[in-house]
Amino acid sequence: MRLVFLALLLLALPAVHAVSVSVTQPGADPGTVMKGRYFTVTVSGLSGSGTATLVLPPGVTVEEGTTKSFSSGTGSVSWTTAIAGQTMTGQKVYVSVSTTGSPVTGESDPFDIVLPPSLELSVYPSSFTDPSGKVSLQLTIKNWGETTARDVNIKLALPQGVGISSGSASQTISAILGGTGGNGESRGVSWVLSFDSPTNSSIGITVSPSNADSKSVSVPVVVYAKEAPPQGGASGGGGGGGSVSEKPNVREIPRILSGTHYLVSFDPKYVPGLESVQIFAAVDQYLTRLTVESFLKRPEWVNFGEPEGRVYRYYRITYSKPATYVEKARITFRVNESWLKAEDIDPEKLVLYRLSTTREWQPLPTKPEERGDGYIRYSATAPGFSWFAVVGEPGTGFRDIFAELKQVVQEAEEGAEVPELPAPAQEEEQLIPPPPAAEKPPAPEQETQQEEKRGICAPVGVLLLLLPLLAMRRRLHR
Repeated sequence: MRLVFLALLLLALPAVHAVSVSVTQPGADPGTVMKGRYFTVTVSGLSGSGTATLVLPPGVTVEEGTTKSFSSGTGSVSWTTAIAGQTMTGQKVYVSVSTTGSPVTGESDPFDIVLPPSLELSVYPSSFTDPSGKVSLQLTIKNWGETTARDVNIKLALPQGVGISSGSASQTISAILGGTGGNGESRGVSWVLSFDSPTNSSIGITVSPSNADSKSVSVPVVVYAKEAPPQGGASGGGGGGGSVSEKPNVREIPRILSGTHYLVSFDPKYVPGLESVQIFAAVDQYLTRLTVESFLKRPEWVNFGEPEGRVYRYYRITYSKPATYVEKARITFRVNESWLKAEDIDPEKLVLYRLSTTREWQPLPTKPEERGDGYIRYSATAPGFSWFAVVGEPGTGFRDIFAELKQVVQEAEEGAEVPELPAPAQEEEQLIPPPPAAEKPPAPEQETQQEEKRGICAPVGVLLLLLPLLAMRRRLHR
């Protein structure tokens, strides 16, 4: 009889059902949730009616509120707006279910909150100017996030006159791994491009993962019509001719440390007039590219005005690192002496100008260094890279400043007469008190010593007058 009573009592009690909690997010790696992206929390195994309340990890919120009601026969309830604001490891979502019977609890499997895919795109070369034939374009994709970038689609958009000889305009990489501590995976894509007709446009590259935002990069491309070089040849050294550019000269710089400098020298055959660029680094930098282009006249495809004066040559100098990486640059160039004579330009009136970010030509401190082989070499210091123009002021009269300085220095070294200093004014002499009456005249040996002192002082005075001239001579011959 007692056993029958216990059986009836058990049948009268409400059934206790276990509940499960799952955390899901499209595109996330197993066992992870991406920070800043919505994910879903689902509570299953419900029976009867009641409420379910979530207990979330720190930094995780749900826009729907943490408590939801359910009715009989529902079976499960979901939150679709859960979002994590910080990265963490080993987290769980807990749930407490209240029904007409006994309360029930549940918890999810542990999961990590990680960074979503974060793609960085780099292209080499970063621009094309007057390319000939076929050239290679290399795209590198690096995933700095902690989640695998999935189904990464790469699309190449080409302007008119540019074609693909090798590679596909649209292709997909199944996965690019992320990694903790910045150790993500890099993947490379390359194309061989052909340039068939003149254009001034850009190549567009768009990279679109299925589980992250798209990234795009643009590669400027300028293709000139095939023209004969201006009279005198491309390396003639300035003045006249068309706007044909010599081919860009690209230099790879492996490393520059902060506070040091790196000297890049150029062959005048390839970059007419430009001899060197000295880069002073503001921060440590690695794998940098310096690109130099030379123009006889302002290109028609640029939208800035010309500086005042007679332009000898334009240069476009670009750097693959941000402007803040460069403290300053020292640019050494040379100008044909015959051009200065023909334009009636004083060599000391020739200045290197730099185009500012506001599209204004700003003069740089420029000084002549030396002369040789029919050229005068100059140097100038710039705050960074941009467009540059070598400009002279016509009508100022050509002067052989090196011959003038040499003559002055020779005269000084040969002991030319030095102008005598003017005698002191009479009233100044009256300010000097007369010697005391009791003072005896100097002895003969004292007079001799005074004459010797005066004999020493005269050459010293001459030497002091010659020091500035000698310093100028050393500066010009450095």
